[in-house]
Amino acid sequence: MREFVIVAEQRRDAYDRDVTIAYHVALLSRQRRLPDLQRLLARRRVGRHTAREHALVLAELSEQYGIPLRVRRVPGSRPHG
Repeated sequence: MREFVIVAEQRRDAYDRDVTIAYHVALLSRQRRLPDLQRLLARRRVGRHTAREHALVLAELSEQYGIPLRVRRVPGSRPHG
């Protein structure tokens, strides 16, 4: 069931991408001079994922595949209990 939702989202994303491209082509075809290419290119997110983002992905995969996460102890800390 989850696969169908993902495929539907991918189709919507592809449609949105195609409409956006068509819009930009129509818009640029009406201009006498093209703007600088660097201004048109999207700025990418620079940086790495946070530890929290990694933990959330691992928790999701753990739940999805039924593999429990191992909790890593910090050296020098005492176990709880």
